[in-house]
Amino acid sequence: MVTRKVEGYKVTVSEQTLYKSGGEVRVWDTPCCFADGARVVDIIKQAVEALAIEEQPECSSAGLQRVKIKYGDGKEGWVLYEAIERI
Repeated sequence: MVTRKVEGYKVTVSEQTLYKSGGEVRVWDTPCCFADGARVVDIIKQAVEALAIEEQPECSSAGLQRVKIKYGDGKEGWVLYEAIERI
């Protein structure tokens, strides 16, 4: 699994994103999928600003699949790229 550290950039999990995703965004301990053993470490239920610190590129395109964020009071974890908006 390829990930890359990035110079931190600001992102948000917006109210609109939460609405589209059924009111919650799951935060995972690794960029793996559930079937590969990833665990949910938090669930974001309110809009929050965060700092993206690592990325997992998609294998089949130039896009991103997952992003590791730091948010709240020292929390961090991996979310789907579609769950964030760059600010």
